[in-house]
Amino acid sequence: MNIVLCLVFLVLMGAGLATGRAGFLSTVDSHIHDWVVTYRSAGVTHFFSLITVVGSTQTIWILDSLIIIVLLLRRRRSLAFFSFLTMSGCGLSIRWIKAFIDRSRPPIADLFGDPARWASWPSGHSAATMATGGLCILLIGMWRAGKFSEVHSRQSPRRIALAAQFVLGLVIALVGVSRVVLGYHWPSDVLGGWLLGCAWLGMWVTAISMVGHYSRT
Repeated sequence: MNIVLCLVFLVLMGAGLATGRAGFLSTVDSHIHDWVVTYRSAGVTHFFSLITVVGSTQTIWILDSLIIIVLLLRRRRSLAFFSFLTMSGCGLSIRWIKAFIDRSRPPIADLFGDPARWASWPSGHSAATMATGGLCILLIGMWRAGKFSEVHSRQSPRRIALAAQFVLGLVIALVGVSRVVLGYHWPSDVLGGWLLGCAWLGMWVTAISMVGHYSRT
């Protein structure tokens, strides 16, 4: 159900932006953007300019590669395979959707950093961090629950795992906020990116559940 809701909202947002019928959304975006640009300080922009690097293409690909390597070393080939498909599919879909919607970015005069090459919606940083960070959260949850055969749940450091999941969730949120604060994206771009990342995570969960079901029958 969650994946269906993500896709429905994503399609509705994309259709509205592509056809120019997202007037209310654009108005809200403009108000939030103007408020952020007016009140952001040098310290805030410096902080978020560091945070936003986490969602860069280079960082995401390094993290994705590490996830795949760790899963393969632990002989979790199905998890590694579907993780690769999820992260690669998310990256490709970001570019395809950007090219199709072709939404203009906020005014370049409000930008804090180098100009971006791609269109605005959805936010690639937000989608990628949601997919990769969310995948890490789910894998930590599986590990904590004892889903890995060599690890039992009662031996797992529950507090450390929960803290790691919280930090990952916080980073996902902060990267999205950074794209608005630095003037790279409208707020709805970030929301669209989060929805896209969640949709791919939903497909990952569905695929893993199906593999687990058929392996037991």
